[in-house]
Amino acid sequence: MPPTSHPGPPPSRSIDAEVPAPIGPLAGESPPAPPHWAIEASVITAVDRQEDLDDTIGGMIALRRTLWPHWAARAGLGLRVIDLDSADADARSTLAELGLVWSSDDFGRPGGVGAGARIDLLGAHEAIRRSGGGDPRFAELWTLGGDVLGQVGLGLSAGTTLLLSAGVEGVLSTARLVTPEQPTAELPSTRLILELGVLSRF
Repeated sequence: MPPTSHPGPPPSRSIDAEVPAPIGPLAGESPPAPPHWAIEASVITAVDRQEDLDDTIGGMIALRRTLWPHWAARAGLGLRVIDLDSADADARSTLAELGLVWSSDDFGRPGGVGAGARIDLLGAHEAIRRSGGGDPRFAELWTLGGDVLGQVGLGLSAGTTLLLSAGVEGVLSTARLVTPEQPTAELPSTRLILELGVLSRF
């Protein structure tokens, strides 16, 4: 009798063949839109002919809304504390900002470095206080102004960017405190602004 042949083992199936392929976007379906909103938090200092870098410290929180590619509207609130060394006084500025922001293509890409610019209309409340030499003295006012800043953005992740900003800020009028036999305490009308912050998109 001819030898009986036995069928060999069934061909092995590749494990990869059993893994379903990732489902891509359906035909005609557009990719998800990038986030339109972003929140910005910054630490601020200011320099002028009377103040050093350590004389002004403050913070700002702002909300951005994308309007068109590269352009966004921005609204923010900030607070700064100023030490007027030469006049033996201290001051406080409360700011509201409304403006526009431009940013380049690489501004928000992870690991990318992009350029940007910002222009704002300011509403400010400035107050100066001097507490030495008897009764405390106080002066305050409301004023309008504006700022123009250049920005550099370093993408930390898909939704987070490190911001470095520098520019010039000016106001129409400034708080001024005059006390007999003491130097006049006055806030400058023009300042150099330096900011370090984080922008988070959502």
